Amino acid sequence: MCPNGLKWPIWSFCNTNRLIKYHFLVNGMEGDKPFGEGHAEAEIHRTAQPSTVVHWAAPNGRVFKTIVPPTVYPPREDTSLLASVFNNARFHAGADVLEIGCGSGVLSLYAATFGCKITACDVNPLAVASTRALLQNHGYAASVLEGGPGPAIDGGLDQWAGDRLYDVVLWNTPYLSSSVLDQGALGPMEEAALTDTDREGLVFRFYDLLSQGRLLHSHGVSFLTVSSEGCLESAEAGAWHRGLAARRIKQTVFENGEELSVLAVWHPYTSAPLVELKSTTSTNDEVLQMSSKPGTSVRALHQTMGRGRRGNNWMNQTEGLMASWQIQSGSKLFHNTMDQLRVGRSLVRYIRHLIPVADDVCLKWPNDVYLNTPENGPKKAGGVLFEAVSRGARHQLVLGIGLNLLNDEDTAFASLDMVGVRRSVSELHNSVHAMVASLFEAVGGVAESVVDIEAVSREVDQGMRSLGGQFYREKSASFIGLDSAGNMLFSEQEKPVVDPDELRWSNI
Repeated sequence: MCPNGLKWPIWSFCNTNRLIKYHFLVNGMEGDKPFGEGHAEAEIHRTAQPSTVVHWAAPNGRVFKTIVPPTVYPPREDTSLLASVFNNARFHAGADVLEIGCGSGVLSLYAATFGCKITACDVNPLAVASTRALLQNHGYAASVLEGGPGPAIDGGLDQWAGDRLYDVVLWNTPYLSSSVLDQGALGPMEEAALTDTDREGLVFRFYDLLSQGRLLHSHGVSFLTVSSEGCLESAEAGAWHRGLAARRIKQTVFENGEELSVLAVWHPYTSAPLVELKSTTSTNDEVLQMSSKPGTSVRALHQTMGRGRRGNNWMNQTEGLMASWQIQSGSKLFHNTMDQLRVGRSLVRYIRHLIPVADDVCLKWPNDVYLNTPENGPKKAGGVLFEAVSRGARHQLVLGIGLNLLNDEDTAFASLDMVGVRRSVSELHNSVHAMVASLFEAVGGVAESVVDIEAVSREVDQGMRSLGGQFYREKSASFIGLDSAGNMLFSEQEKPVVDPDELRWSNI
């Protein structure tokens, strides 16, 4: 019999043994936290509390009434944030949608009103019952299953997702710090809904499934909520590391300063080839000579005429990434220094994800990546170069990236192995490919990447601090930010600084 007299289609959570087993599973452990009969009785007492009637206003103005049982996550600001992203994406009727962690079920219901085919899941059986009832009461058929991403002991993929592929995956992820558990404020079912208690991290386990070709069609997209109190800082780089594109597309900031973002995650440039060559004059030239789709990439083990900024040569090292991407083609091109900075900042963020000391990597305006080597201080390890070419009415914009993995013994440059990174060239190519897609790929249902000038400015400022005091035309200069094109602003100069050759840093 369901508590509170609710007529839920299925009620499976009704005995102490099941409660104890459930607690162990959702925490990814086999009893390494005390949980005895008294705890089980307290959880049963929680489930007997009155349900709450909630009226949730959807982004299109429609109001849905739902009855939320105790321990089930109700619709809140994060629910509305994720719903607004789905609303703006305008997916076609018939799209296969999976909602992970469905809670009260309002997001699944909202997706169903667009004609989408719904599968939903939650580790809380009361949420499963609530979502089933809500959808059925509104006349929608759906498959609502128990389980979710987590340790293998928490059930196989076929248990909670049907082991199939979806066009859209939605997940309002658990993002409270596990420290809330020490305060004893939550019962086991609330822990599962609200906290990331898994040691590896549930978001990263989810990424692993996607990178293995599970859950998401090659053309599909997933939308996740990620918090600054959780893994937001590393969420994008963690996806890139696994060959997945990831882009922040919407965010809100709460009164306590917490930032909650919606992250779009997808398989990058699925219809564009990645070409590997033993040797070439220049990977940029290879891409420019191809009638290629956006995202087409060429990587070479050796370049005879690799280019840097202003026609300088890119020096081959023992091992490194030398690759280029087609970014734009058509009758018009849009490009400025800010594009170089965005790519450079993303490279720095990705390298920080790989190394033990985050301060060992920095961005040197406008297009160089520097590593702080143990013996010789900051040295250049990588660079970014955009080239635009016009042939009649056809224009192409190509991005070239060089990044040293292993250096020659007598080189003056740095390499990733100096800061403890051990990745193959192909692995690095796949990750940077995903990073490039995150910045520039146009994906149906995913908002374009927005330039965060303040964040880029902070990265440039941090780089200048790492490289020592800066001098403009041999006079000390105080950096105050970037303009919209990515040019430098100094308090001593009325006009933006556009020529990097007029700058000098004391440490390099």
